[in-house]
Amino acid sequence: MDDLNVRLFGGISISEGQNLTADTFYQQAQAALYEAEHSALEQLKLYNPNTHNAMVDRLRFQTEIRTALDRKQFTVFYQPIIDLHGRTIVGKEALIRWKHPVRGILTPGHFLTTAEQGGFIEEIGEFMLHEVCSQHKSWEKHGHDLGWVAVNISANHFRSPHFPSRVQSILHTYGTPPNLLRIEITEDAMLSPTPEAIYNFQEVRNMGIRIAIDDFGTAYSTLDYLVRYPMETLKIDRTFIDDIDHDSRTAGLVRSLVGIGKNLSMAIVAEGVERSNQLDILQAMGCTEAQGYLFSRPVPWEEYPQVALELEKR
Repeated sequence: MDDLNVRLFGGISISEGQNLTADTFYQQAQAALYEAEHSALEQLKLYNPNTHNAMVDRLRFQTEIRTALDRKQFTVFYQPIIDLHGRTIVGKEALIRWKHPVRGILTPGHFLTTAEQGGFIEEIGEFMLHEVCSQHKSWEKHGHDLGWVAVNISANHFRSPHFPSRVQSILHTYGTPPNLLRIEITEDAMLSPTPEAIYNFQEVRNMGIRIAIDDFGTAYSTLDYLVRYPMETLKIDRTFIDDIDHDSRTAGLVRSLVGIGKNLSMAIVAEGVERSNQLDILQAMGCTEAQGYLFSRPVPWEEYPQVALELEKR
């Protein structure tokens, strides 16, 4: 007989002296219960009006995200990735932006966490794959060869049992060659390798799609996944690159990360390069590729071919 694990959660509301109606009292208890269910440490929560207001704001924002998907308010920006040996553009990263009708252009840091909490992250990931493939097909018709493209996929989306088949279907729809696409996943997608993650990794690699580890160095890891899964690209997070030219300990850490990538025959991409002396240090370390404001800011997809052409002429 299998063991049955039961977890209990409770939400508490206190009405003494507040003249609460039965409906309000119940809603407050429900709000506290919701917080308990989503807490990593506390399974019993007392109603807190500040927490409740934050939850209401979050739910309202999730409704806006749903509307944004329906009304096609999301768009794609691209940032070129430069080969440091030949100083040429070899590819680019696709970055989602939200053309919010009130707040203007929003970057992923403003909405992706809320989108994931609301269950929209797979839909957003598939939106990006569709847009990227569609835009490359359009560029190809106009004679533009702009190199490969990297698309960020969340850990939860990557683990989805439908992920490989959906990627295959999208590539087929637009006639996109698999070697044009790179999938970027963060370390946490591989730190606890479920059977689904292992299967998806193998299926994506079998398609001919390259996989990159994004924000490398920001998670606690034994690094054994780098040996078990033959990923081709390692991206060093910009938080390390920021201080590389004026902090010796940071420079030493980046040198070690570059060394790991080189020893495993991986391409090494430095993110967030903004100053020429950062670039000089990275080249001396043996870093192979870089992206950042030193070369170009992320630009709307409609403008990218012209920006890439001008960058190549420098």
